[in-house]
Amino acid sequence: MNNPTQTSWRLDFISRVGSIAHDYSLVTRVQDPLTGQPVVLLTGLGAYGNSSASEFVSNPAYFWQFAKHAPKFWKDRTVQIVLETTVVDGRVSIPKVVAEHVY
Repeated sequence: MNNPTQTSWRLDFISRVGSIAHDYSLVTRVQDPLTGQPVVLLTGLGAYGNSSASEFVSNPAYFWQFAKHAPKFWKDRTVQIVLETTVVDGRVSIPKVVAEHVY
């Protein structure tokens, strides 16, 4: 996330949906300044990325990919996680953390 020239996280929107082999998504967690509660935002480059991000935040085993390597102070900070998913026969694979930033 500190490398704006990163170009591997892109999706060819001209391709037919059935030919998409990978999709990417971004999971962001921030603290709401009014309530102090966390707010989680999910977005995918495409529909498969959206599905992958949803799976990532709802399955503790997937989220553990991030948590086991995160800095100890991450729970009190803003977190952004880039996920990659492989698409096989219209289904998403296990989301894979490819980048993260805690600030």
